[in-house]
Amino acid sequence: MNLQHNKFPGLPLSTFDASQIPTDLQTHIVIHCQSGVRCGVAAQLLQESGFSQNIYRLEGGILSWKAAGGQVQIGNV
Repeated sequence: MNLQHNKFPGLPLSTFDASQIPTDLQTHIVIHCQSGVRCGVAAQLLQESGFSQNIYRLEGGILSWKAAGGQVQIGNV
């Protein structure tokens, strides 16, 4: 599987702008935050802005991911 991805710097929800997100219908958007709350709001904002492509959010956020044994990489990647 050839997987191409783009990483954006962390964005505060207060400055989140759905117009800055790629609109290609084949693009999969994955949103995450520390606890899962803000990424849910961001996903809702995307849907309300008319996004129809695949939007995924990490339910429970990074905290749940780590609690389930998921690995994280700290710092700029």
